[in-house]
Amino acid sequence: MRARLTQLWVALRESYWFLPALLSLFAVGLAVAATIVDRTWGPWSVEWIPPIRAEGARSLLSTAAGSLITVAGVAISVTLVALASTSSQFGPRLLVHFLRDRGIQLALALFAASFLNCLVVLLFVRSAAEQGQPFVPQLAIGIAFLASIVSVGTFIYLVHHVAQMLHVGNVVARSGEELLAGIVALEVGWRSGERVTRDDLDRLGPPPRPSAVVRAPHHGYLQVVDVDTLVGVAARLERTVAVAVRVGEFVTEGVVIARAWPEEPLAPDDERAILDAFAWGTRRTHEQDVQFQVDQLVQIAARALSPGVNDPFTAMGCIDWLEAAIRRFGYLPPGAWIRRSASPEACVLWPVTTFKELLEAAVDQLIPYAAADPNAARHLARALRRQEQQSSDPHHRELLAERSRRLREATEVHLADPVDVDGLAPDERRAR
Repeated sequence: MRARLTQLWVALRESYWFLPALLSLFAVGLAVAATIVDRTWGPWSVEWIPPIRAEGARSLLSTAAGSLITVAGVAISVTLVALASTSSQFGPRLLVHFLRDRGIQLALALFAASFLNCLVVLLFVRSAAEQGQPFVPQLAIGIAFLASIVSVGTFIYLVHHVAQMLHVGNVVARSGEELLAGIVALEVGWRSGERVTRDDLDRLGPPPRPSAVVRAPHHGYLQVVDVDTLVGVAARLERTVAVAVRVGEFVTEGVVIARAWPEEPLAPDDERAILDAFAWGTRRTHEQDVQFQVDQLVQIAARALSPGVNDPFTAMGCIDWLEAAIRRFGYLPPGAWIRRSASPEACVLWPVTTFKELLEAAVDQLIPYAAADPNAARHLARALRRQEQQSSDPHHRELLAERSRRLREATEVHLADPVDVDGLAPDERRAR
């Protein structure tokens, strides 16, 4: 259940309707509450605020509401143009940055909320010619007026904010920062408390057969794995549970996604409890999926190095952030499995991204594109060389040296003048 709640929260964060709906409900409630206050304790007498009659109040609220809905339409148009531009220039995967952006969501929410606030207040305005006593909700009108003024400033902010987001440097930086944040989140999960240990792959590999298996009920990308739920199930059953797939993998119906041993078959309720720890979707997400974030940067670099774009400097910016991610990931303990004890007799094992797999995603996918451009190839070679020199892990240095060799071989195929795999300028080589 928690996995599906996490999946739902991710979907809400990437929607343009959730915050506008919440703020609109708040605006309607605020308009009604302010009107009740006006009817109970009003009218108010403030010297520096000119008095307003029902006709003037209606004219003011009608003008504000009409202007706000026009501004909201322009804001939506600006956002859609930004989405189309991002999709065509950087790839559809980068749309998630705009969908998750709180600035755009709050701007659209404020426009919708201010418009509805004006409409609701307009319903309560009564003139002397109408049935009942004349009523002008001064406090409610003041709130609607202030909300309209704030909306104008918000529109200016939205135009500036979208323009800044479309800047290629900011797009790359945002993708890189989210990648680093994802690695930090993994590090916290792997090192949180004494229950989490990172051990050797030979000891923590998948359980040997025979074992009880849990199969995927349908197709889709694995988006969330709730380890805490699995720990609770393993402790209750006093069995070891091993997750057989990684977050971000596409699983087909009937594929084994978890194993449990000893071998005794799982009861239907126990199998459902294990399945509740998994959440599937139609696409990959940022949640728990570091390789997806790496793929986004690689996609930007690959598009920048395509013959139709030919922008090596954008690719070099992507390489810089990928280098930062490789360096940060290199500090994590080695191994391919995480073990969390559920009880003295049981534990939960799940696979995680290794340093080699990160290099395969970040470097191996990029080499075919970077090798065809001397500037990008040289920049990538220098990044690999720096990380090889700074790494204290012999296995990591070996993997980085292997990528440097592959880059050199690829440049020999694509370029007439192969790039120095050391990535060192002549004065740097003399200094060495």
